[in-house]
Amino acid sequence: MKNTFKFKVNYVNDLFWLAPNFSSYFHMFSYGYKPFKSLFDLVKINNLTDTNGYFSFNALNAKNYDFFNTLYNIKKLSFRINKEVLYKIENQGFVEDYCCDQNLCIIWDKKSLKWIQKGYLPFYNKEYLINQFCKNEQVVKITWEKKKFITVEDTVAK
Repeated sequence: MKNTFKFKVNYVNDLFWLAPNFSSYFHMFSYGYKPFKSLFDLVKINNLTDTNGYFSFNALNAKNYDFFNTLYNIKKLSFRINKEVLYKIENQGFVEDYCCDQNLCIIWDKKSLKWIQKGYLPFYNKEYLINQFCKNEQVVKITWEKKKFITVEDTVAK
């Protein structure tokens, strides 16, 4: 996926810290990052709302589903990970999410949830995903794999 960014976030003591990128360590001055009380504040104050990419959290965290839901809310996407969704994935193997477009189906399965549990959370808006994957009027199925969405063959999703 082109023009995407990685946002490394450390979550410590109920505070969010946007980590500096690797190249910033080679500058002659140090970067001071202030903590944010919420993920929403971190995104808004750093003007990341219209940026597309993924968030990488510092560790396997029980709150990653909540962080995912917050990020999807910021991007104005309706899908949420909740008990009902987790139950469906456990029993059916996947759930289909058409929150972006009727021709774009995001398949959330055990593997994609595992990446979210490990701290790799997607942060893409509807328009970006539609432009990346919907080239014609056919339904395209994609799934989350660590740092990006990938297309899924119809036989795999069924």
